[in-house]
Formats: sequence, C-alpha cells, structure tokens
Amino acid sequence: MRGTVAHKLSLEIVANIAVIIAATTFIVLSVLGYYGWRMPGGSEESDLAAATAAVSIESVEGLTIGHLDHANVKASGTPKTALIEFSDFQCPFCARHARQAYFQIQRDFVDTGKVAYAFYSLPLEQIHPLALHASEAAECAGQQGRFWDMRDILFKKQTALLEPDLLAYARNLGLGLTAFQKCLAGTTIPRIRLQMKEAERAGVTSTPTFLIGRVESSQSVRVMYRIRGTQPYSTLARVLKDTMALNAGLTN
Repeated sequence: MRGTVAHKLSLEIVANIAVIIAATTFIVLSVLGYYGWRMPGGSEESDLAAATAAVSIESVEGLTIGHLDHANVKASGTPKTALIEFSDFQCPFCARHARQAYFQIQRDFVDTGKVAYAFYSLPLEQIHPLALHASEAAECAGQQGRFWDMRDILFKKQTALLEPDLLAYARNLGLGLTAFQKCLAGTTIPRIRLQMKEAERAGVTSTPTFLIGRVESSQSVRVMYRIRGTQPYSTLARVLKDTMALNAGLTN
C-alpha cells in the first residue's frame, strides 16, 4: 500500500515537472518569437537596431561602380555623395527598408541635394521567382517616368506580384497600358541583367546591400563603405554624414 502511494506521488511530481518545463518553454519561445519575428507596428527602429547590432560597416577600397546609367538614380542638383541600393522586390527585408529608412533618407539627404540615391535590381531568382518580372514592371514604369512610384507600390504590395497585379498598378499610376504591357514582354531584361552583373562585379550576393561613396563623375562612384542587410535610419544617416564629411575634405 505504502509503495503504491509513493509511486502515485512520484508520478504526480513527474507530471508537475513536465507541466513546468512545457510552460517555461512556451514562454521562452514566445519571447524569442516576439523579438525575432515581430512585424512592423510599434518600435520598429529599436527592433532593427537590436537585430543589426552585430552587423559591421565595412570600409571598401579599390571598388568603383562605373555604370550608374544602368541604374535608376534620384538626385537633386549634383551631390558628391551617393548611396547605391541593390535590392529584390520579393525580399521582405528590402521591403522593410523601403517602408522605413528609405523615406527618411529621401527627405533628409536626397531632396536636400546632399546625396544621390541609385537603385539596382538584384532579383534572387532561385528563391524569389516573381522578383525578375517585378523588376521589369519597375523598369517599364521608368520608361514612362514613374520608376520610383512603381518601386514604392511593388514593395508595398509585395505579396501580389503576378502580371495582372502589375497591370493594375500601372493602370493606377495612369501609365499607357499598351506600351507598358508590350514592355513587360522582356524588353527591359537586358538592362536588369546589366544591373545584376554590376552587383556580381561588386561582390554583392544578398539583398539589401548598400554601397556608399563619392561621385567621381556623372556615371561613376568610388565606393567607401559597404553595409549588408536592413538597417535603421540612424545607421545609414551616420555613414552618409561621415562620407559627406570625407568628401568635403577631399574637395577642399
């Protein structure tokens, strides 16, 4: 009888321990899930800062991007500093940058004439099968002067990138649909491949990747820094300001 009672008590203790372990595991996984996978809404900048704290800013020597005419460039005036983004329209981290830091950079650096912003498409076709066609849509919109507007839409509507979706976005932008649809039949792929070749030459293998440097001529940038991965505005702004200061010293 005494052995039976002891056995029952042992089973109850084991069961209680199992419940405690399960509850603890659930709490730990929930916390990790919250900080590791939480979607935008709340303190996203602090989340990004924590996520990218270990990401180094690399100094670069001997690398020149010499074909800005292959990219889409936004600038006011003739700034001496350039920020080059290599991006993929299906990349969720690229979309996060497009939602957050990009607009602040545009407001504080591009619109004020301090920095030229260049966008190179780098569709990672093996994992993002719709990215190349989305890049075509952006380039085709660019032929009608609306590249940046289409870029913003594509990142905002990242889960809807089939051709009917692309045509709907073109219609909403007021583009000529006949010309746009004809362009989507592969017209801009050679230009996109040139952008991808430039990424390969620069050693860029992931998106987003940012290169920051000095504008040497109208179509050439001497790269000074490389930054991989989505970054908070504060990180990119700091590197841009440092680069601008260095460029001002080279000018004087």
